[in-house]
Amino acid sequence: MNEAGTTNTALISFGVYLLGVFFLAWLSSRVREKKEFVGEYFLGSRNLGLWAFALTFAATSASGGSFMGFPSKIYTHGWVLALWIASYMVVPIVGMGLLGKRMNRLARQSGAVTIPDMIKARFKSDAVCTIATLLILFFMFFYLLAQFKAGSKIMTTLLQDVPIYQNTVAAVGNAIDGLPWVGGAEPDYVLCLLVFSFSVIVYTAFGGFRAVVWTDVMQGIVMGAGVIILLILTLGQVGGLTKATEQLKEMTPPEFGSWLITLDQAQDEEVVIAKGTWLRLANGGVARLKDQVHLAKGESEAMATLLRITTPAEVERITPPPLDFDYSTTFTEPGRGVITLGQAQDKDGTLPEGTWLRLANDGVAWLAEEVPLAKGETEVEAKLLRITTSAEVERIKPTELGFAVSTTFEPAEAKGYGAGQRGVYVSAPGPDPEKNDGFLNVWVAVSFFFFWAFGSAGQPSNMVRLMAFNGTNVLRKAILSISIYFTVIYLLLVVIFCCGRILLPGMEIDSDRIMPELAATVTSKAGVPWLAGLLLAAPFAAVMSSVDSFLLMVSSSVVRDIYQNRINPDASEQRLKRLSYLVTAVVGILAMLAVLNPPEYLQDLIVFATSGLAGCFLMPILLGLYWPEMNAQGAVAGMLGGLGCHLGLYLIGWFVNGKFDSYQLLEFNPFIWAILVSGLLSYFVSIGQSRVKFQKQV
Repeated sequence: MNEAGTTNTALISFGVYLLGVFFLAWLSSRVREKKEFVGEYFLGSRNLGLWAFALTFAATSASGGSFMGFPSKIYTHGWVLALWIASYMVVPIVGMGLLGKRMNRLARQSGAVTIPDMIKARFKSDAVCTIATLLILFFMFFYLLAQFKAGSKIMTTLLQDVPIYQNTVAAVGNAIDGLPWVGGAEPDYVLCLLVFSFSVIVYTAFGGFRAVVWTDVMQGIVMGAGVIILLILTLGQVGGLTKATEQLKEMTPPEFGSWLITLDQAQDEEVVIAKGTWLRLANGGVARLKDQVHLAKGESEAMATLLRITTPAEVERITPPPLDFDYSTTFTEPGRGVITLGQAQDKDGTLPEGTWLRLANDGVAWLAEEVPLAKGETEVEAKLLRITTSAEVERIKPTELGFAVSTTFEPAEAKGYGAGQRGVYVSAPGPDPEKNDGFLNVWVAVSFFFFWAFGSAGQPSNMVRLMAFNGTNVLRKAILSISIYFTVIYLLLVVIFCCGRILLPGMEIDSDRIMPELAATVTSKAGVPWLAGLLLAAPFAAVMSSVDSFLLMVSSSVVRDIYQNRINPDASEQRLKRLSYLVTAVVGILAMLAVLNPPEYLQDLIVFATSGLAGCFLMPILLGLYWPEMNAQGAVAGMLGGLGCHLGLYLIGWFVNGKFDSYQLLEFNPFIWAILVSGLLSYFVSIGQSRVKFQKQV
């Protein structure tokens, strides 16, 4: 997608898809004018037939995580993701079969429009309804963050070569430079996020539930067709699955590291090396730049994070592009050092980041952090990057500090599974640069098998669709149809993005973009660039079908469960309509603002929200549908217990791992522990309350 004609044809075909989405929203609004607002806007008048019900359930489940986060993990960890996602094929059997019939019947009998509505009808308690509403608002917001990021990433790939877009990106970059929160974000991402947010907020607010369902049907077809076409093009360009697997067997995982980029001479103007640029290395290898590098006028050296390719066959195949200047790139080995001053200082001071230090073994190292020196102190520890190329060691002169120092260096221990090993992409547990036991050990695999099947069953966004189908026969046929659909989609995605490693090396620098980048690459090579727009419509459809559903669920929680049920029961249709539009817009704008500074890993947010919602809702609702003794106190205890367990394990993971991650107690996903705690509390509190009531009656 480097030529203007190529870009324009892809953009036109993608534009046709978007016009179809907005047309369906307009058509839905015309239908809604003839019906009662709340039931039609939030539930489509409970009249979904087979294909509408099946495809809206499938499209909502297959969110941006399925087409952005999931491909990212396949690309990074290999074939083991087939085991990781295996139970998604039985999601319809568990979720729809376990809850569908009883939930639909209860919703119709009580007239419930939302999940909190239905919970209130079952337990006869405003407290349960309020807690359910707040939990939905909390976790759905995280879902929205992930989807908004995914949508903007897709648009970035689609528009990257359009001249007017490039000029607008430059203007946005100047506008946000130096601003708090958004100033550190990439301007192309910010621009696409604004466009995506406006589009999805307008059509969701305008169309309501029926528009969401109709577009889900269209988007479910687009997703299925897009995956099949992408599979054919990808396999054709790698020479078939057998050849691709053989190449994967020979691959070793690339390695991130800190490198010193040195220009042969300082430039007379600012130098910018773009993110993703391929660079040749001093040892003859190649590496890809993780982030954009700026060298001010007169500067000739900069530290940068590079992704070094370690598979010889890939190194031979990659040709770094020529730059406007000569340069050399030298590896720096990370580690800790001890800096000893020749004598104690008589006042507080600092060693600034970037200081060059002479090592005790006559090497040199770059100080990777600012180090405070307290008055009277003679020894400090610091993070160092040691230069390992002898020619660079001779050339670099240590910084003049004004006092004598002696520095010793100890390399950091290599961590992560699969480093330097062949075959890790085609076998379990799969490579992982952050885990010594690999990506998916056996116990994590077991917990994810239960997580996907039962976690998806516990999603309110799926549950609300179970309230809208129009008959048991529709439910039975939909279970079979969606099971087949998921099996095809997810198995083919694993094949496609394992092959994507061969066609697009070095995407670890921004692996969430592998889906749109691969679509653009294979269509361009196949000589059908216009098809890129339709292929990019597949992940975009997944994102939009989730965003519209989640926005509508949050809107319904505020308008129906808080405003109409608790604040103004006699609100007019016109007031509810205006408030629904306003809430949808406000929530969408808040999500957009929150994700202007995006989280690093999209799929991690989705797993957090999925496991959190399921941990809070699955057991109280399941027991409420099947067990007559289940009561409001048990439901409250189950919801809050699941929430506490889930958040607790993520907080422990934050402190243990130093980042947003879960603590895998006994190697099990937090979801397993959350539903266990939620189920036990729901049962025992309900039993306890029943005994108290019985004793009072006696």
